[in-house]
This record gives sequence, structure tokens and C-alpha cells, in this order.
Amino acid sequence: MNSMIDCGHLRIPQIEAFFAHLQEDEAQVMALFGFIENPVHPPRVPPSGNIEFGFMLYWIHHPPVELLALLAEYPVLDQFFTCFQQMAPASKITQADYHAVTDAIADGGVAWTDGTMIGTGKYEQLDPRWAIAAINYAVNLVFPSTLETFRKGAKPDLPAPVPLQSSGGEALSLAIVGDWGAGSYSETNGEICPAIRVRDQMDNSDVTTADYFIHLGDTYYAGTGAWRAPSNEETHNLYDLWPQDWAGKSYTLNSNHEMYGAAEGYYNTALQSGGKFSAQAGFSYFALTYGEWLILGLDSAYYSDAGNATPAHPHNFYMEGAIGSPVHTAQTDWLAQFKTHTGPIMVMTHHTACDLTGAQTNLLYQQVKDALGRGPTLWYWGHLHNGIVYSQLDGSGGGSPTKGRCCGHGSIPFGRAWGLEDSSGNLLPNIEYFARTPDPKAPNGKVDNAKTRMRNGYAVVDLSSDGGCTEKFYEVDTNTPVWSRSWSAGELA
Repeated sequence: MNSMIDCGHLRIPQIEAFFAHLQEDEAQVMALFGFIENPVHPPRVPPSGNIEFGFMLYWIHHPPVELLALLAEYPVLDQFFTCFQQMAPASKITQADYHAVTDAIADGGVAWTDGTMIGTGKYEQLDPRWAIAAINYAVNLVFPSTLETFRKGAKPDLPAPVPLQSSGGEALSLAIVGDWGAGSYSETNGEICPAIRVRDQMDNSDVTTADYFIHLGDTYYAGTGAWRAPSNEETHNLYDLWPQDWAGKSYTLNSNHEMYGAAEGYYNTALQSGGKFSAQAGFSYFALTYGEWLILGLDSAYYSDAGNATPAHPHNFYMEGAIGSPVHTAQTDWLAQFKTHTGPIMVMTHHTACDLTGAQTNLLYQQVKDALGRGPTLWYWGHLHNGIVYSQLDGSGGGSPTKGRCCGHGSIPFGRAWGLEDSSGNLLPNIEYFARTPDPKAPNGKVDNAKTRMRNGYAVVDLSSDGGCTEKFYEVDTNTPVWSRSWSAGELA
């Protein structure tokens, strides 16, 4: 990578599409302003864009002091940002708008429709360090050769399925946590940070007894390895904090944030040979078996942009999942070998398989369904920072038996999602549970419910060899599940 960046070299279609995406993201923020002004009548959320990078254009033209100080430590990112200041379209957010938002959330924060926390705390939406992820993504667009190569087997049937063993009893227990790689840091009131609270409860045998441990992906801000800036986030925020006792029985998935760091941290740190996630043998996708169960961990991030590319949206910040594209078929070809499996199938990905309400499935769902010849029985994902249980995902063919679960609330601060309830506060018909227990230990845990953070959590799935299972969702500081349900093999057939 060049030590000095010529801004003229950045005037390429990929960067123009990058700025177009930021404009769509900013439209989400404009809708947010309407919600803050009148939360009783929430505004229509734009169908495109994502609020995650909604303040990026504003920060380019009005950079926070702490962002400039951070960028000064990383010359390449700083040079990209300087070019952005010359090239980026104007932000529609005024300084008055920005200050009105920060004033409105001064005593806590505001939850967006999916629970995204609009606040100024670490990892909340006005944390300017999120810009690190966006700039790294732009580096990928300009220097695509710096991306780690997608690792696939020499034959379509590799990696081979691995049979799992229960450590005791008839059921195999999987502890599942998503979006956990936020690192160890102190909250403003001195409490241990969310990721550590979740990890310690998962590691407490009085609460959770598991045979295997699965991370659904996301290390922040960009899951970097040794050479991407800021360096070694994958080491500090995920690998070093993952318990050594879990080594050899742990799995971790690729994600959009690991892709911002060019997947270098993911492949070379998380999946290092002989390391804590060595059971994956260096692959970002895997197959496991237990009795009648087939358990699939899929890489929905590496080909996210390629799979979802359209002329209007050639680049999507790896925000929408895909397991391949018309010209990248290694993972879909590998998945097709399981069409003959007659028992229940559990799928795990980083990206979601449906929209927020579960009413509409997406490309990722369709790709998996096409490759398997049917919808999976059970699907766990992260990406969305919430815990949600969907009764059933509706497939494009008029319905699917797939039971969808979002388990992305492992560490990132989030509030009470208002897009999962009707105007009377009742759960939408397809929602059985979502994480909505206020966290009194959060920095803003003692203010009104609208501005209170919710408790982070994780899930445990006990698989019976005959094809049944029991699911349990936990939240921190609760020794019993907040939601649980058992399914017989016949109910899942």
C-alpha cells in the first residue's frame, strides 16, 4: 500500500459509490431527528441505508477533535480522511442539528427502531471511532489486493463434517454469543464492561454448562490484524479475552467488521493454527454433526458485497449477507453436498436472514435455501445488536418452517427496540421474545425507560441426538433463562 495517497487516485467509481452509500445512511439520521422530536409518532424509516454510518458525512466535514487525534496516529487512514474532506458531498446534517441531537441525549440516549443506541458512549452511534471502520472499508475498495484470500477446501466437499461429542448426558450444549468482540473497558460508572460481564456469566458453570462455544462474529471497530490500523483489534478485543478453557471447542464466524480490517485479523489471529478456534482448521465455514443434527457455520461476510451487488448499489459496506455470488460459488457448492441430509439442520451466520420483523427473508436466506434444497430448521445470527426470537421466517415460496433467532446482543450497548411492538406495546405476531430488560448497571440505567440501555446476553441450545432441542436465552445478572422453549424431534421434522 502506498505510504502517500494521491487524492486523484481516489476518484474512482468505487469511492463514488462509497459516498452514495453514506448519503443513504445519512437519510436514516434525518428520520431519527423526526423521532427525537416526536417519539409518539415514529417516522417512516427509509428502505435503504443503515444508521450505523449515518453520521460519517457530517464527521468528514465537521471532524470531532477525538477523531482527528486518533487519525493522527495512523497516517494512511489520516490521508484517506483528508481526501474525503476534499471529495465528499456536503452533509445535510447542520451543526445545529448535531448539537440538538447531542443535547437531547445528554442524559442517556435514544433507541432506534431496532434498538440501536443513539448516544455518545463507547460503541453508541455518536462514538466517532466508528469512522475507523468506514475508512478501512474505503481502503479495501481502493486496494482490493490487500484483502485476505477466501480460504476454501481443495475439493467442494471440504471442510469435512466433524462429529461432536457431548461431555455428559444425552444432549449436546452450544453456547452462542454474537457481536461480542468489543474488548475490555470500564463504563463511566466503573462497572465491568458488557463483553466481560457476558463472558463471565457464560463461563460460570452454575449458570451455563456448554460443550462448545460459538461466536457469531464482529470484532470492533474493524477487527484488524497486525498491519491494518488501528492494529491488532482482533487480538485485544476478541482472541485474548476468549477463555483459554474454551480452546479447541470454540468456533467464530466472519463478519462485516472483520471484513473492514481486510479479514486479516479474522484469518490470521482468530483462526491461527493451534489457537483457540483451531477446530475450524483455518476455514471461515464449517459443518458439525450430532445425532440427527447437521450444524452449519457459514461465512456470510466475505462475499457480502459481491453477492448483493446491483448497478445502483455495487458496494454495501458488507452490511447484507451472502454466501457467494454468480462467480464465487465455493461455499454454495460445498453446501450443496448436504441436500441429502434428512434430519434437522441448524445454520449459524453473522448476517441476518430476514428483516427486523421477520416478515421478509433476504438474499442470504434464499442462497442457503437453494443450496440445501429446503429451509433450515433453526437459524441463529448476530449483526443486529439485539436478542430476538422469531416464530417463523416467511420464505419466498409462501412460507418456511425455519425458526429464526437473532443473538447479536453480546456486548454492544442497545436500547428498547420500538420496531418489534405495535402501538399498544404488544409484541408483533411473529415475535416471541426480544431483549427489553433495563440494565441498572449501565451508565444510564437509572433514567426513564426510553433512554435506558437493555441487558446484554447470549443463548444456549441443547441438541438431542434424536433431532429435538431446547433453546434458552440468557441476559446478564439472571441465573435463569429469560426465554426458553423445548422442541421434540417430531415438532421440528
